[in-house]
Amino acid sequence: MSLSALPNRFDIAKGDEIAWTILLENDGDGTAYGVVVNVTLHPGLQLVEIDSPENALNWSLASLAPGQTEQIILKAKVVSTQGSYSSAFQARWGPTPCQEISRHSELGARTAIRKQPDQPRSLAVGEEIGFEISADLPKGARNLWINDTISRGLIYNKSSLSVQGPGLQRELAAENSDGFQQICWFFGDAGPAQTIEIAYDCLLENSPENQDGGFPDWNDSLHELARRPNSQDRRRRGRALTVVEPDLVLE
Repeated sequence: MSLSALPNRFDIAKGDEIAWTILLENDGDGTAYGVVVNVTLHPGLQLVEIDSPENALNWSLASLAPGQTEQIILKAKVVSTQGSYSSAFQARWGPTPCQEISRHSELGARTAIRKQPDQPRSLAVGEEIGFEISADLPKGARNLWINDTISRGLIYNKSSLSVQGPGLQRELAAENSDGFQQICWFFGDAGPAQTIEIAYDCLLENSPENQDGGFPDWNDSLHELARRPNSQDRRRRGRALTVVEPDLVLE
């Protein structure tokens, strides 16, 4: 009997989805009876779906004939930041302890940046809006800047800024010609296996373009890890009645 579990990616971060193709093949001469398969996911991973016979991480097959192959697709989501993610796959059959096989899947952590919340929201003029940025640095970084772009119509509340992780050394704020504001945080050198958490609030400005249900032209900002304080790259969305949080791009 042979067992393999091939992931579709080998470096992951919180929020990612990972899929394994699990193959169980009877490459012997006789039929294997009472086949039982068990999967143990790393605690930092959460099952999304699996097309096993019982739609569960543990399943059984009455028999597997010579040359017969059973293929299962397992999907999981990364729910916490870890240095690595190890999952175990085991198959056993027949009455004796020797009739079993195990495989381990070891996945590494990748450098990543996220901004939350990342879903549409309805806002009122004068309302404060909270944002959170987190950056995973499994290998560390040198001369690290984290850059964020704030849409026009929002007022950055500097006093609300909260940072966890390596100490913040410098903050720069610049008004761009298009009305967007760029906030840049400098952390210098950060050691490996560190996570930086940034939280701040913005106020929805009482301006003409925010009146009567109209909202500013919310943009797909470039929230990045960089070696320079400013970036002029950005992608725009059209006008909308709800705020759509920007996608994240890692430089």
